[in-house]
Amino acid sequence: MKSNVLWLILVALVAAAIGRWSAPSAEAALETRPGVTPVEAMETTPNPAPRPEPADSARPGTAPVAPEFRLFVPPEAPAPGARGLGFDPTNFLAGLSQQLDQTADLARGGDAGALGELADWLDYCKQAERAVRSSGYVPEWAPNSESFRDATIQQYFKQVNFTCVEWIKRHPLLEAEAKLIYEANRNLYAQMQAGTYDPKAEKPTSLPQSLRRRAIESGDLMARSRFPQEPPCVRPADNPNRQQQLARVREYSACIYQARLEVLRRVLATRDPRVIAATPQILSMQWYGATRAQSYLSGDALYNEALWQLAACSLGFDCSASGPQLRSACGNGYCGYRSSRDYFADQRLTPATMRRVDAAMPGLINAIQSGNLEAILGPPPPP
Repeated sequence: MKSNVLWLILVALVAAAIGRWSAPSAEAALETRPGVTPVEAMETTPNPAPRPEPADSARPGTAPVAPEFRLFVPPEAPAPGARGLGFDPTNFLAGLSQQLDQTADLARGGDAGALGELADWLDYCKQAERAVRSSGYVPEWAPNSESFRDATIQQYFKQVNFTCVEWIKRHPLLEAEAKLIYEANRNLYAQMQAGTYDPKAEKPTSLPQSLRRRAIESGDLMARSRFPQEPPCVRPADNPNRQQQLARVREYSACIYQARLEVLRRVLATRDPRVIAATPQILSMQWYGATRAQSYLSGDALYNEALWQLAACSLGFDCSASGPQLRSACGNGYCGYRSSRDYFADQRLTPATMRRVDAAMPGLINAIQSGNLEAILGPPPPP
């Protein structure tokens, strides 16, 4: 019996020695794989040990610093249909923190445009947060599910979300306003539960909406694209006298036309492609339904949106894969488009509507550049 045990121990020692001298080290194994870098090989190793999370700050009393972003590139071929981000986010992410800080500083100083832009960035931060949350449980049958399962896209939104969280921490104004809105919503819920809710009272809004309302008060046109405006014209009441009714309707149409003409004049005077791109939304919130049939605003909402956004691309609006529209589209799962036109043609419009947009765009660009308001809105209504 004792000899059998000794024999088993001897066999185990010999096997260990053979494995020790014959098995290559991890570094040697990485070097012997042709065409694979050490980083790529480590990323393909199954179940790697988790890395420790970086500390919130380098030393007490200092603001947290976002870690350097290193894009994860899967070494294997992408899955069929995978689009990726459509752009290299390294430079964008490297400058994101500074851009957010500058926008917040300008907004704190009361800059109307910065208030609206700050609201847009907060919306995008919320999109990034949702993308991070949904990346772990998006079912395969869900629309655009492959985008949120793509490793590059997951890493991108994680970094954006981290940058946004640290950014809000650095700006007490954002945290303070968010807390006020949170408390207002809690009070509203308590009033509803107690039966003391007044439906006519002003309701609390989200932080982006609150910032946009302040931007409107400061004269920002972009923010108007999110909130309906009261018309300066009195809508005609029903009148049994047909002639008098028609006369009042004509007066009302002429008043609306002039009011919209003035708003359009202000839009074009900005010479800001970002504002020009939002013209249909700005004017549709300015008394929707008063547009002449011969105008560049007479189509359906999707047609108008595509026409004006693509026209703005020719005037300097960022319609690349890293521009605001396609970054937002990617936050909804529509990733990988190189330009806004590709996105509209593939996801938003029918081929026939896309052809209409292409045909109308040169005329619209010419009207914008020449300031021809009547060509854009159509002729005034008959007296």
